[in-house]
Amino acid sequence: MSMHEIESEKIRMFRYVMSRFSLLGPQQLVKAKEKIKMKTMETCRLDSQEFEDLFEDLQKENDWDDISAMAYFETSVMFE
Repeated sequence: MSMHEIESEKIRMFRYVMSRFSLLGPQQLVKAKEKIKMKTMETCRLDSQEFEDLFEDLQKENDWDDISAMAYFETSVMFE
């Protein structure tokens, strides 16, 4: 797969995950964020505060909402 194809696939998956998360209700969204947090902490060896700091930084630097930041974490490990 070429770099262009990989980037296109990443964008496609990011959009898919965002649309999936946008369909969740408030409680489901909280549960999904917690699941992503635990998975990211384990995969990246982060503690809870480091994850929260990174999550907040992504939101500030990219002007993202919770769903966009969650989609980033969800898709970032797919291509590692």
